Amino acid sequence: MKPEYVEHYTRWAQIVHEEKTSGKPYYRQIARPTDVGLPPLSPGDLFFDIEWFNPVGNVDDLNFMWGVVDSNSEFHAFLADDAEEEKKAFREFIEFSMKKLEQDPNMHIYHYHNPEPIRMKKMRDRYDYLHTEIELLLPRMVDLKKVANQSIEPGSGSYSIKKLERYYEADNKLNREGLVAAGSDALLQYHLYAEAKKAGNESEAKEIMQMILDYNEDDCLSTKLLAEWLHSISCGANSITNF
Repeated sequence: MKPEYVEHYTRWAQIVHEEKTSGKPYYRQIARPTDVGLPPLSPGDLFFDIEWFNPVGNVDDLNFMWGVVDSNSEFHAFLADDAEEEKKAFREFIEFSMKKLEQDPNMHIYHYHNPEPIRMKKMRDRYDYLHTEIELLLPRMVDLKKVANQSIEPGSGSYSIKKLERYYEADNKLNREGLVAAGSDALLQYHLYAEAKKAGNESEAKEIMQMILDYNEDDCLSTKLLAEWLHSISCGANSITNF
């Protein structure tokens, strides 16, 4: 292993050890987030998370929820139960984002990891649709996982956004105690939702969908809180912080 990798993992292991032994959140800042791809926050910014489902026997998956919060933490969701509705939800999300871009040329769309831009391109190609709009929006997308990877070493030992939430105190601002625990659980809950609708149990279906919406809203809000926190630590570098 290259010496720089040995140094990196040794240093990171020390931070992980500090967090485990102290029981407090520790991280080491190794770069200013604004130096590694974090743009200035802007009023038109969006914080985006998508949910999808893989129906048994279908070639294509279903992107059933396009969730986003704006800079005022207002949540918007564009929903689909089938391919026709998926195309409509996709168009509505793109139109919503384009309106934000027209109002604020400095806006960005923040997400965590790569499913969101990948699925936007996949939908563009699937429906041969909205090519110009997608080409305008893709350069506006900011993957906060890449920013976090290059700016901090978390004592949690993981760059999962759920593991990073302890550093920006998201537990006090989100509802992570609901039935939907993770993206994989959202798939199961959507299956139960679809089965309830198929059986005519509309009240049960509505209740399950609300749980998925609440989960998605939390993910969008967590993305916003992470972006804000990364900005807040951009004044320092090469430091160890605990809470």
